[in-house]
Amino acid sequence: MKQSLMMAARSARRVQVRTYARPKIVYGNDPGISILGSIEAVRGEMRGLRERAEAHKRGCEEKIRKLEADTRALTEEVVMLQPLKAMAVDIRKRFFCHVSSREGISSSG
Repeated sequence: MKQSLMMAARSARRVQVRTYARPKIVYGNDPGISILGSIEAVRGEMRGLRERAEAHKRGCEEKIRKLEADTRALTEEVVMLQPLKAMAVDIRKRFFCHVSSREGISSSG
């Protein structure tokens, strides 16, 4: 944006418009657009960038809220399952202990 404004101001020059009998001098850019038109274009660009930034900010805030909700749900799940982990490990150990003892009985008999 700053670069656009600097380019618009840098390329401004005096341009004669109308006829030679009734000349009028305006300041314009190289392509013949008035400096006011360039300034308005820069303002429009600034407005567009501001709108895009606000939309991006709203999108980020929405994503943050969703991530916070997901984090809360996962934290609650971990808190609920933490006591069950030790119990599951114990059940697994007893299962494999019984299976291995049965395999020993069946292979010896």
